[in-house]
Amino acid sequence: MVSAVAIDQLRARMTAAASCSNEAVDRATRLCADARSSRVWAERVRRDVHAQRDTAPRRVPQQIGGRFRVEGLVDGQPVTAVLVDDSLECDPELLARAQVVVSLGETFGGDGLRCVVASLTDGPTAMLLTVMRAMTVVHSVEFGQPIRPVRPPGQVGF
Repeated sequence: MVSAVAIDQLRARMTAAASCSNEAVDRATRLCADARSSRVWAERVRRDVHAQRDTAPRRVPQQIGGRFRVEGLVDGQPVTAVLVDDSLECDPELLARAQVVVSLGETFGGDGLRCVVASLTDGPTAMLLTVMRAMTVVHSVEFGQPIRPVRPPGQVGF
């Protein structure tokens, strides 16, 4: 026969299990609501971006010319690279990473596209692709227009 103590212990365990289950259901419900909100937000952002793209004037330059500016992050820190008149100026950490990209012999393109070898000296296209690959995140790229310098005039660049 089952003792009253065993029944009380069983009821206590059952109550604890039900409480744990209810907490899990509540948490799952909150997570589903958060996921739903995130999806709605992402759809709104995507729709806004598409609307901006559709209304923006389309300019497709044939070449990037001899100047560009790239802004982004390297390990969470903001960095900038600027090429003006074949002179590349960039943050020291970005330069070090770009040199690693060159040393590894990275290439860009393939599958019928023109292959560009990573370089910090062989033309603006290779230089742009190299510094972009060296960044953790690329935020913006400007080229073929008047470019703002990284440093005030008079400071030495790369």
